Amino acid sequence: RDRQLQIFKDLGVDALEVFHPRHLPSDQSFYRDAASRYGFLISGGSDFHASDTDMYGELPSLGTAAFPLDLAKKFLGALL
Repeated sequence: RDRQLQIFKDLGVDALEVFHPRHLPSDQSFYRDAASRYGFLISGGSDFHASDTDMYGELPSLGTAAFPLDLAKKFLGALL
């Protein structure tokens, strides 16, 4: 995964989606550490693309990923 992350960085990717409904705590830790190592911004999302892939039981995953406010402010600040 580290090689892929370096390629993403070299291609100009700015952020990693650390917080996502399908990310386990171990995934969040990995991506958060990677963001720090490679200088990525930390992002988060609970985007909904399709009912066959983005559901929690009977409910859509939209809005289920918590993105800490301090990190959201830092991310949004970098966009301005």
